[in-house]
Amino acid sequence: MKWGNSKKFPKLKDDVEAIKFGLEGNSGWFEGVRGNGLLNIKDWTFNKFNGSICIHSGEGLVSLDNKEKILERKVDKITGTIVQVMLYYK
Repeated sequence: MKWGNSKKFPKLKDDVEAIKFGLEGNSGWFEGVRGNGLLNIKDWTFNKFNGSICIHSGEGLVSLDNKEKILERKVDKITGTIVQVMLYYK
């Protein structure tokens, strides 16, 4: 994902920071109207369900539960992004 070296957001220091930045509704895309995916997933997961989210991208891992408890750390690097969403019907 190379967020830390992104020309659009050069101040992001690592992939953990980039994931958290994406969860706030920011996009790394340069063209087109895109980039609210993580924000929408977070909102939907917490407001419609009693859920949790885990995102692994590059060397970053961020997990959140419905009470916004956050686990964030640097992990082994992967190519791409894995998003795990656990949903529980209220």
